[in-house]
Amino acid sequence: MVRTNYLCFIGNALPRKCGIATFTSDLHHAVRDELRQHERESIIVAMNDIPEGYAYADEVKFAVDASNPQDFHRLADFINYSNVDIVSVQHEFGIYGGPFGGNILIALRNLKVPVVTTLHTVLEEFEPAQKQVFDELAARSQFLVVMSEKAVGILRDCHHVPAEKIRVIPHGMHDMPFADPDIFKEQINAEDKRIILTFGLLSPGKGIEYVIQAMPEVVAEFPDAVYIVVGATHPHIIRDSGEQYRNSLQRMAYDLGVGKNVIFQNRFLDNDELDIFLGACDIYITPYLNERQITSGTLAYAMGVGKAVISTPYWHAAELLADNRGILVPFRSPKDNAAAILGLFRDDALRNGMRKRAYTYCRGMVWKEVARQYLALFDEASKKALPTEAPDLENTYSKNLLDVRLDHILAMTDSVGLFQHATYTVPNLHDGYCLDDISRGMVVATKHHCIYGKLEALGLIQKYLAFTVYAQNPDGSFRNFMSYQKEWLEERGSEDCQGRAYWGLGYVIAFAPEHYQAVAKGIFDRAFPMFDTLTSPRAVAYAVLGLHYYLHRYGGASDAKRYIEKFAGMLLGWYRGVREDSWRWFEESITYDNGVIPHALLLAYDKLKNDALRDCAVEAMDFLHTALFEAGHYSLVGCNGWYPRSGVKARYDQQSIDAASLVEMNKTAYRVLKDEKYLNRMKLAFDWYLGRNDNGEAVYDFTTGGCHDALGAGEINPNEGAESTLSFLLSSLSMVEIATQPREKNARGIICTMQYLS
Repeated sequence: MVRTNYLCFIGNALPRKCGIATFTSDLHHAVRDELRQHERESIIVAMNDIPEGYAYADEVKFAVDASNPQDFHRLADFINYSNVDIVSVQHEFGIYGGPFGGNILIALRNLKVPVVTTLHTVLEEFEPAQKQVFDELAARSQFLVVMSEKAVGILRDCHHVPAEKIRVIPHGMHDMPFADPDIFKEQINAEDKRIILTFGLLSPGKGIEYVIQAMPEVVAEFPDAVYIVVGATHPHIIRDSGEQYRNSLQRMAYDLGVGKNVIFQNRFLDNDELDIFLGACDIYITPYLNERQITSGTLAYAMGVGKAVISTPYWHAAELLADNRGILVPFRSPKDNAAAILGLFRDDALRNGMRKRAYTYCRGMVWKEVARQYLALFDEASKKALPTEAPDLENTYSKNLLDVRLDHILAMTDSVGLFQHATYTVPNLHDGYCLDDISRGMVVATKHHCIYGKLEALGLIQKYLAFTVYAQNPDGSFRNFMSYQKEWLEERGSEDCQGRAYWGLGYVIAFAPEHYQAVAKGIFDRAFPMFDTLTSPRAVAYAVLGLHYYLHRYGGASDAKRYIEKFAGMLLGWYRGVREDSWRWFEESITYDNGVIPHALLLAYDKLKNDALRDCAVEAMDFLHTALFEAGHYSLVGCNGWYPRSGVKARYDQQSIDAASLVEMNKTAYRVLKDEKYLNRMKLAFDWYLGRNDNGEAVYDFTTGGCHDALGAGEINPNEGAESTLSFLLSSLSMVEIATQPREKNARGIICTMQYLS
């Protein structure tokens, strides 16, 4: 007896147009039909990739904005407080938001019920951060379900997943009778045609062009042959390039003289329509280009209704079509496609024998049988459920996580750039723009896009990059201040301005979409000759940050490595020149944006593995913490006097940039040094914005999404300028990152690895 009482599927769901949505909905329906025989029930939690969501059926009980980490906390609460016994996660890296889909881990960490994860993608190799996501996903799942034996070997041999944790359950398929295609052809007005079919969401990786290129040879012998391509263009392809691919295929067909023999059905079919098209086809073909495709639902469906199948030898096809259940042809080979099609059209016995072998082989793969296998596995998972960990709210900082809004920065940005200052919340046009804020804005916009994937962030990256291009002088240096009348106010900006420009550009190079990376790299490369002119600690520190991100993208860049080593030596020299037992700092005063200097040393240590850099950074960070920590909170250095050696620390005005600098420094310290005390300090710094400060007042404006310019003596500065707001946004995004990054075990328990964006 299956013991599962209430089951929750997490994935995409119809009417969203994607293969996983179809799979999740089909599996849910099949499982639900089995459960209802025992008066049990199942539900779906659906991922949204657009703000407005989708018009889901009643079976979808909860919808999640995949780009919003907070929604995954809410998802865990929804499941924990519902009558759910087990969760089935349909996993694809791209559907859950966050770096490599890491947002799903937020929910899994906080669930109190066992999890079984179905892997729709299995790769032999992962990028380091992607592997962290996968490893934690596997660790938090009672079982991993794959759909082929090839996937079992990859999980076991490449990723060291214990064999007892892996189960093979085939891709489900519709239970249709073995029927003559002519029965269905009249329903699509194709009674006199020989039909070759491909269906599914259209995208360049499908290889449709190599079948179209085969059609002239096919049509020459069989003029009644038609190739029907059924399916809407993938929504993400539409978003990025419109119907460019489909249009190119249509032009190709007409140029080859087979325009009337290649038919496109540009729509997403429901199951009933799909069954008709599948039933009507004589040959089904999957000319996909990615050998490592581990699962194909369209291939499974076609075999399940007894179709003669031709396919390229991607992994799933090679397995399913073995033993003469289909024909495998080389990738990108119109000639071999034509030969295979002609061979099947010429020989009815060959084609029908292949159909029968495929149909017979797939009888155990119909959805009813697949549902029973899943239910048996859910029962097993429930019996051996791992003990759940209590949600670690203090270390993930979920209590203070905010939905990171760009509202105020969008309001402060026009077609030229980002206004420096605001009067209250209204942009102050008199003060114009500055590259300092543009550089911060590039980091914030890029980081926001990495986490949330919102188009509004891409628009900001583009505007800020354009401003930076215009700000660069012929010698590679940068101007800083521009009036509202678009006139530069100086020939060259300060050293700090130069350093921040390198930081912003480096971050775009490392993490922005590729077309922005190329622009940023061009600007950065032209600036290399100016690196030797830097002589101040903060400028040098920001340059190290920029070079670190440059090397993240271009690891073999020897000039970047050389400058990191040079600048690290300069920072170490300044420290040793000033340091005393009672003053462990780089300058004679602690002033502003202080955390960036030890932050840079930590990044340099991470690249160079010079212990002196690490020791200097640790000593300076501890000194800074002691100087700022009072009565359970951070009391930042005020700008009205700073904190001179042998002097008294000024208490006001405290600035947002200093809190952000501490957040970033401690995040990197935790990643590099793996010491949890830096997590606590990071939280202290972030809490300064929310009222854990000398005045007990929030500096963040929850109404506008902006941040007040300063914490003054008994008052909050009412203005919400660019620097303060960007500093808060940078800190908030870092807090979100730390909550969404994968975790690994060490001697002190579960910790966040934070390798991706730090």
